[in-house]
Amino acid sequence: LVDIAEEESKRVNKVLMLSYTKAAAEEGASRVNPDRVKASTIHSLAYNALGVTRASIVDGKKLAEFGEICGIPFASMNTGDFELQEGDEYASVLQFARNRLIDPWEAYEYFGNPGQHDRFKMFIDAYPQWKSTYGYIDFDDMLERLPKATCPAYPVVLLDEGQDCSPLQWRAF
Repeated sequence: LVDIAEEESKRVNKVLMLSYTKAAAEEGASRVNPDRVKASTIHSLAYNALGVTRASIVDGKKLAEFGEICGIPFASMNTGDFELQEGDEYASVLQFARNRLIDPWEAYEYFGNPGQHDRFKMFIDAYPQWKSTYGYIDFDDMLERLPKATCPAYPVVLLDEGQDCSPLQWRAF
């Protein structure tokens, strides 16, 4: 991919090489001419195109706060307790659904109906409302909003490990 990016950059002068992982983007960046090829993660592109700030991104601390509000526990990153909690399971199911562009209830069934049906419903109803109320955005939101964002123009955009991308990542690409 690096060779293709370098070759294309000679033809069009500016190439964007996207990766899903930070490690792959950093490796790509270390092997190309940065004046002609920009290597980035899809999320980094979305972060910049959407004008997101670090303070608005949902992280472990914010999820724990959300859990306190709605009464659904999440693993506490602050105490070093990394054992998955009910909220972590629900968040994983919702992330799976969003990345595969399927209904959350389909994903819930796929994972064997973890937790309690009524609490999962509360979670999938409350989570988007909570993010909206506080102006928070998660990584899936970034991918969902990227197609509507104004991105820098690149005549050639290459995607690393495209076969491993989810339908949501493909839509963002």
